[in-house]
Amino acid sequence: MNAPETSFQAAPARVPSPPADATRWPLTEAQQGLWYAQRLDPANPSFNCGHALWMDGALHLDAFARAAAQAARECESLALALRDTPAGPEQWLDPARSPALERIDLSGTPNPEAAAREAMWADMLTPIDPTQGGLGRQILFTLGAQRFCWYQRAHHLATDGYAMALWSQRVADLYAQRTAGGPARQPLAPVIADDLAYQASDKRQQDATYWRDAFTPMPEVAGLATGRAVAAHRCHRISAALPDALHAACAKPPRAPTWADPTCSRRSQRCIASAWLRPIPPCWAFPSWAGWEQPRRVPVASR
Repeated sequence: MNAPETSFQAAPARVPSPPADATRWPLTEAQQGLWYAQRLDPANPSFNCGHALWMDGALHLDAFARAAAQAARECESLALALRDTPAGPEQWLDPARSPALERIDLSGTPNPEAAAREAMWADMLTPIDPTQGGLGRQILFTLGAQRFCWYQRAHHLATDGYAMALWSQRVADLYAQRTAGGPARQPLAPVIADDLAYQASDKRQQDATYWRDAFTPMPEVAGLATGRAVAAHRCHRISAALPDALHAACAKPPRAPTWADPTCSRRSQRCIASAWLRPIPPCWAFPSWAGWEQPRRVPVASR
């Protein structure tokens, strides 16, 4: 439905202010690039990370809702609030911004799956202002009596594709317990402290010197268009069905379930597992599902 036309201008967006007792942090090194890229192109939705999990079979809705609520609370990066200040951008935790599970029943529509995909794409193509509202969203679409789709979306400032898989796995674990119980994940503060210590270290200066030298002079990006390359607002997607034999092999339980192989650094594993922030180095992930779809050796996009 299109929004009705109006003849007045919207009021300026209110800049959030942290509570007096809130712990405020500067952005991590990884967040800084994302923050300035989004501020330079506010209409660009390409910083939205999205997952959709399609589920067939009976689903205990209350147990799933409790699991989704606890997992969102534990993933503290989803509750981040951000603002710009004269000293630079800063962030703090605002529990009110933790994404509550929305429920949308599409079972009465002519094509529930198409309606869900349309709704998810509309959300994914909506740019997020990091200073306004929450950075995450999750929706449970009911497509039929035993057909569901759980959609997760978060700004890249809060998470990435690998951390989204951790979010999904945590909900699967909690749901398998049939209650929203179990031990909580580690808080966000130690991860940010680790990153700030790196920014002030000699290693950070050595890394910066290496990359400045490596990109001097700055190479031009090759492409079909003329001029300097700019970030696209969306990407092309191509899907292909796996051969039956490969699909059967992928469905078998892994011999040694793990979250990352040795190509992912110990530092990155510790940061992601503790607070579900985006990793700095690239890595290959082994998401292990609790009885649902089982992807294998999924490459995570890196810069």
